[in-house]
Amino acid sequence: MQKSVLEFFENGALSHSPEKTAIVDGEVSCTFKELEEISKRCAAHLIKEVPESHPVIAVYLPKSINTIAANLGIAYSGGVYTNLDIQSPPQRIRNILGHLGIQYLFTSRSLALKLEDCEVSPNQMVFVEDALETEVTE
Repeated sequence: MQKSVLEFFENGALSHSPEKTAIVDGEVSCTFKELEEISKRCAAHLIKEVPESHPVIAVYLPKSINTIAANLGIAYSGGVYTNLDIQSPPQRIRNILGHLGIQYLFTSRSLALKLEDCEVSPNQMVFVEDALETEVTE
């Protein structure tokens, strides 16, 4: 029995069919192996940027490959994640962040201004663009 999303991912399609398409996002797609690589870049970036162990991180991205990679990356880094709907009004986002005790938000630079309307400090934001550039050292 799988105990975590990472075990399910790693022991499932990643180990059996790494070159099979994992996600199709409009005109873009990635294999399970590519998804693992992107996710581990996200994890390496989070480990570097987030000082707390086991942080609670909200993912504030449109539904995409990057959202799934962020979820897996947060899990790889030892954090806990929840996805937020980018269409939600600022008050709803503020309520969710407050109730869940969210410490950080994984988002994109293009959505940062919208998060400031939700009273999120720039110090709480971790950007997907930076994560995708992070080198992974095993």
